[in-house]
Amino acid sequence: SSGINAEYGGVYLSLPFVSENLADKCTKIIQNSGIDNILLSWKPGPSLKSQLVSSQFSPPKCHKKCLSCLKTPVGEITKCDSRMFVYELKCAVCDSTYIGQSSRFPHNRLYEHCRAIEKNEDDKAISTHFNENHATLDKSCYDFSFRILKSCSDYLDMLISESELIKLHQPEMNIYAGKWTLLH
Repeated sequence: SSGINAEYGGVYLSLPFVSENLADKCTKIIQNSGIDNILLSWKPGPSLKSQLVSSQFSPPKCHKKCLSCLKTPVGEITKCDSRMFVYELKCAVCDSTYIGQSSRFPHNRLYEHCRAIEKNEDDKAISTHFNENHATLDKSCYDFSFRILKSCSDYLDMLISESELIKLHQPEMNIYAGKWTLLH
């Protein structure tokens, strides 16, 4: 992962530690690059304990009955047990799109969008779109499709990916251009 460090005034670069030999090689490459404002750090890889023992609960097997599976277009692969992903919602009425990110299971995030529509939450992009463009429709009939655009490795990857995909696709329903300001 990487980012701008305001206190340091340079670029912060964190790489996974693999071996002392590889760390030395990477450090030398950075030092010899001629770029003075890179702060390099190493993050540890997963411990043996974390690889063998998981404290996270797995989602139940849905057998294609959860909300995310039901909303996924026919022919596309459903990843309803995903976490850390960027997704797209597409309005079935007008084909407007929304791109978002979530670290929760897809069916949980979709439920939140449905609840926002039912409660007329005007600070939510999907609910705002429904209320401004399809207010005459019955809320229980409002339909949209869902698909995961990218599975991400960590939180920072998810935020950057969301911003890149919003910039690339320019979805009509997004209120702002993602949570991560992209560098040009």
